[in-house]
Parts: sequence; C-alpha cells; structure tokens
Amino acid sequence: MLTFKEFLNESDYKIEDGKVLITKKNYDKKHRDYKGGKKGSETLLVLDPKDGATTSMPVEFVNESSSKDLESFKDFSGLEEKEIKGEKEAYQKFFDSMLKKYGVESPEELSDEEKKKFFDEVDAGWKSDKEEKED
Repeated sequence: MLTFKEFLNESDYKIEDGKVLITKKNYDKKHRDYKGGKKGSETLLVLDPKDGATTSMPVEFVNESSSKDLESFKDFSGLEEKEIKGEKEAYQKFFDSMLKKYGVESPEELSDEEKKKFFDEVDAGWKSDKEEKED
C-alpha cells in the first residue's frame, strides 16, 4: 500500500502551468485514490506549489526521454528546499492525525462518501506556512 509520504515524492513529476507533467509509467504507479478523470483527461492529487494546499490538477503525459528533465525539481515557486521539506513533514503529521481521527491507516479504507468528507476536511483544516504568511 502506498503511503501519503511516498505519494508526495515529487521526484517523478513536475507542476508547470497548472498541469502535472509525468510519464505514463509513473502515473500508473500512483494510487488510484490520488488519480481522477477519464482516459484522456486524467488528474492527479498534488500539493499546489503556490499555497501548499492539496488540489487535483490535470495531467500531461511526457515521454520517457523527456522525463530526464523531471529527475530533480527545484522549481517550487521560490521556496527553498528546506522550507518545502519542513512543509511536507508538517503536512504529513496533519494528514496522519486526520487518518487517526477517522480510524484508518489509508484513505483507501474509507467509503467513497467518507473519502470525500475526509479530503474536504483535510483541505479545510490545512493551512500551509505560505498561506498563513499571506493572510
């Protein structure tokens, strides 16, 4: 089972112009709970680099040869790598506390209705450091 921490490993995709650039192979590795849309209009649940909120973004598949450009992403809207790591760790703790609140180890264990409620509550309850600075 894929953990949220593993899911957040952004070394296999890049966010650019409001789209997730990812190879089909790496997209297929993502857990179905984080994927959406129909074939040809796929989406992926990611952390928005602008505000740190979880959001579903459209996917644009890149070929394997282009994926070499995706190997190391340092372009996170001016955020330092250390800040991003701290933000991810804080989000991981928050997300884990929400899983505990719902009595599960993964959102996969929830019904579709509970899953929607869970992610709505996660979105409403999480304020990234960047969001707090802008308020």
